[in-house]
Amino acid sequence: MTRPSTKGLWMGLVSPHIPEEELKNVVRAFMQNQAAAYPICKLQVLCTHYSKAHIFLEKEMPLSVVKQLNRVPLCVGGASTSVCFDDFYGSPFQKCPKTIAGFCRGQNLRFTQPCWCKHEPRRTERAKYSLKPLPLDGAKGDEIVSKFMASAHHFYTGLPRVTAIRAIQNHVLQQCHNDYREYLRNKHGEEPVCQELYHGTNNNILDVLYTHGLQPPSDMEPSDACPESGQKGLCTSLCTNSCKHCTRKHEWNRCHMYGLGIYLADMAAKSNRYVSQPKDGKLRMVVCSVLGKSYQVEGHLKGGSCMHDVVDVRAVTDEDMDEMIETCQPCRAPRASLGAMIVGSDGEKWGRVVSDEASCWRLSSGRVAKKMQRGHEMVLECRK
Repeated sequence: MTRPSTKGLWMGLVSPHIPEEELKNVVRAFMQNQAAAYPICKLQVLCTHYSKAHIFLEKEMPLSVVKQLNRVPLCVGGASTSVCFDDFYGSPFQKCPKTIAGFCRGQNLRFTQPCWCKHEPRRTERAKYSLKPLPLDGAKGDEIVSKFMASAHHFYTGLPRVTAIRAIQNHVLQQCHNDYREYLRNKHGEEPVCQELYHGTNNNILDVLYTHGLQPPSDMEPSDACPESGQKGLCTSLCTNSCKHCTRKHEWNRCHMYGLGIYLADMAAKSNRYVSQPKDGKLRMVVCSVLGKSYQVEGHLKGGSCMHDVVDVRAVTDEDMDEMIETCQPCRAPRASLGAMIVGSDGEKWGRVVSDEASCWRLSSGRVAKKMQRGHEMVLECRK
């Protein structure tokens, strides 16, 4: 850590065999004893090969206190162990450890969960693209038109008509897509799911999308003085958090109801609502090849702005979801999907489904809900 203070700490690493709740209690007690003047407002524990904690504070903690925390051993699981405390938001001279497949989510965030590390230039900085016309009556053209028109009666602007299709040819971006596919294949040990989804956006920035691909929106308002993001009718800035012009926080204005993520849809009519700034009286929509599985939430928002500042579902705890989402009926049936909450017969919340296997559901709490069929009734047996 080199910044003078921080409101977020990264703590690691701890044996993955320590239960999540026990580790949370230990961390809270440790912080109370060693840094009581800096109360915790949110604590998140993540477990992969090792357990680590993200500690978010109510006020800035100076560098001297963070250094002192690194000198005190942590007593957990009946043993004393040395752990590392570092700035969760990174340091300007540190190579970014959060980059995945050449992308860091915090690079264009300034107020929510920024990353202040040193980032390499994007591989697409000097990429070039071309648009190749596709015949509407060709095999691929007919497939795209047919799927597009399947939801045509849902368009609030009237019945649409497809006038042209152009294929985006960007060899650098295509290679980035292939590399990410390989990353997911190696991580999960299987070929990642690939879907074609629609993306509607401001038509003034399509050249940016064709060059760099889609990226999650920033948490900054675009400044009219900014040469990159200004005067384009944008809702959020295109810049990184190093921009000298885009420095005002983007506030909720009946927008981004499900967080600062990339909005895609399986129906063209849904994405059409997000298309703005048309040119020549024609609306342009992007058909994207999307890798990976979706995170499904079964419920309703408790308020229009409650998820506005969510930048990554991995940063959301079960407690956060309970505050933001009014879930549908507790999932006690074999149809429970990823993200669904499993609740015991006594009302105890066991955790959210993170993996659906043939005989059980694996939950975010580390517990396992075993599926047992008894006649027409599904019975769950929970074990840690």
